[in-house]
Amino acid sequence: MKECLVRRILVPVDFSAASGDALRFAYSLASALGASIEVLHVMDPSSTMLDRAADRPSGGDPAAARGLLRDFVAAVASESVPITQRIEHGEPHDRIVSLARDEGFDLIVMGTLGRTGRPLALVGSVAESVVRTSPRPVLTVRGG
Repeated sequence: MKECLVRRILVPVDFSAASGDALRFAYSLASALGASIEVLHVMDPSSTMLDRAADRPSGGDPAAARGLLRDFVAAVASESVPITQRIEHGEPHDRIVSLARDEGFDLIVMGTLGRTGRPLALVGSVAESVVRTSPRPVLTVRGG
C-alpha cells in the first residue's frame, strides 16, 4: 500500500469566519503531521463591487489584502508550524487548483459555508468547484 504523506497544506482564505475555521483546523493538522502551510488569498479582478463587499473585505486593494492576510494568519500562527502567505490574482477556483497541482501541495484545506440549493446556485461555491476538479485531496471545514 502506498504511504500517504501530508507535508504541504494549501489553505485558501477569503477572510470569512469559515476560512478562519479552516486555517485553525489546518494548523492543528500541520502541527500533528509536521507539515507546513501556505495561506492563499486570491483577488478576483472580475468581481463586481457587490462581490467585493460581500466576499473580499480588501475591496480589491492589494495593499489592504496583504495587511488583512498578515493579521488573519497572525491570529492563528505560532512558531511551531511553518506558515507562508501568498496573494494571487485571478479566478479563485482556477488559481487554487492550478497552484495545488503545479506546486505539489499534498492537501487543500478550505472553509465552506455549507450553502445548498438556491443560495449556492446564485452565489456559487469556490469550495464545491475545487472539490470537484482538484487533482489533490480537499478537506472542507464547515464554518459557523
